[in-house]
Amino acid sequence: MSYDVYVEWMGGSADFNYTSNMSTFFAWALDTNDTQPWGLRWIGGELPAPEDPSRGYGPGRPAHVVAPYLKTALERIEAADRAFLDTFNAANGWGHWERATAFLAAIRNACLEHPEGRVRVSA
Repeated sequence: MSYDVYVEWMGGSADFNYTSNMSTFFAWALDTNDTQPWGLRWIGGELPAPEDPSRGYGPGRPAHVVAPYLKTALERIEAADRAFLDTFNAANGWGHWERATAFLAAIRNACLEHPEGRVRVSA
């Protein structure tokens, strides 16, 4: 199983894919307190945004809302000890924190390039 993340805007879209074996890593990085296998659900609007628990559960979340959370997640990863980050690597070899970080950075970049877009997640 994997995460398919779509950033969609008028006239275009970008899609990203990564294994759900890293859901615990994503939940830690995003500090969503979520559990496997849905570590990125809130980005797609399935869960309320941390700043407003009454909102969410929609067909995607605005890219301009997602980008700051991804920025914070990337800063959290950068500040963490490498040995700690290695504990998130999938035991079966299908998922590594460095590649998962690149996945998050690519989504963040698409959100910054298209703040008017919406982010959806299929898991």
